[in-house]
Parts: sequence; C-alpha cells; structure tokens
Amino acid sequence: PLDLMNVTYTYPPGAQEKYVPIRLLHGVLPGSLIEKYDWYQDIYEPNATTFQLRGYQKQSLVKDTSPHVIVVEMVRGYVPHIGTQSEWYATVTKRFFKGSATEDDLSLLNGVAAPMGSDLFSLTQLFCRLDNLSHLLIWSKVKRKNKYFIDLVELPRRGLSFNARSVGGQIRLYSVELPTLYVYNPREWPKEILELLRGIPHALVVVSDTQQV
Repeated sequence: PLDLMNVTYTYPPGAQEKYVPIRLLHGVLPGSLIEKYDWYQDIYEPNATTFQLRGYQKQSLVKDTSPHVIVVEMVRGYVPHIGTQSEWYATVTKRFFKGSATEDDLSLLNGVAAPMGSDLFSLTQLFCRLDNLSHLLIWSKVKRKNKYFIDLVELPRRGLSFNARSVGGQIRLYSVELPTLYVYNPREWPKEILELLRGIPHALVVVSDTQQV
C-alpha cells in the first residue's frame, strides 16, 4: 500500500475525510478520473467556505512509478487557460508523492471552455478524434503561475499518452509509448495525407523523427 503520509502537501490540522460515491461525481469530473480513483471529501465546520476533494489511486490500478493523489479545490480569480476572471472555479491537480519518478505537479486544463482559436481548443478538437472529452486529460505543470503550457496529454481508455518536447524551436507532442513518434497537426494539411485520412474520422497522424508517416 502507498504511504499516504509522504504526499507532497500537508493536510489541514485535524482534517477528516468522508467517502464520496462516484454516482455523485458524474458530470462533475472527467469519467477517466472518476473510474480510476477512490474519492474523499474534507469534513469541515458548517460555515467553511472552501473544501478539497481528493482522489486516491485504486490499489488494483497502481502500476506506475509515479504514485500520486488528485486534489480538487475551489478557488477564485483569474483562469489562465480560459483567459477570464471567475468568481469561483475548481482546480484539478495531480500531486505526486515524495520519491516519485515525476517531480512536477500537474494541473488539469479545461478543454470544454477553451477559447476558440487557442492552442488548447485546437488540441482538444484534434484528440477528440480518438475519444470523448470525458476520457481526454490535458495537463500543465503547476509551477507556471498565471500561465499555462500543454505538457502532457492522456487518453487513459486508449492506453495512450503524449508529452511535450521542444525540437528546433518547435513544440511537439511525442508518444510516451512510442517515443520516436510525434503528433502531426500542421496548419495546412498536404493533399497526400488528407487522402490517407479519407473515411477514417477517428485517426490520428503521427510522424517519426525521420519524417515517416
């Protein structure tokens, strides 16, 4: 079992948790998060104005070298990846345990509210060819305050993930499972590739470092 006392954040003094049935979370969180975590909510005083919801990896699914906890909390202020000021909004953060292979905490980006024409909007449209939004997770590193950058894309139901790398001044999303392949998404598509995609609406084009499709 994971040592829950070694997480990278501290609980409020004397905080207690209560279990949250997943039927209460449908439509609130992405389905891929609901399915893979056991969810608990803080028990605060009746007049409390903030709370946290935490998702712990189900023991049967803990297979990676980056054990973590999902933290959902209500905050108010500017939402960087949407570009608007909000009275209240929820942040979803993947916080890693001490000693994890991954050091940087990740913040979930909301592709549903992405401004049309933004990089996040374009990326969301692209990856929705493979699965629906409830099973598409787009993450940005938390350490960038008031800024966002797409660092990791996960499609848990498809067993696929892509991380961002800078190559020759360009940012590419490389496959984690097949590290020499990256996602091909030009502003103007060559006719030869469009012909390959004809009749395959759920395809994603990947290219090797040697420019092989």
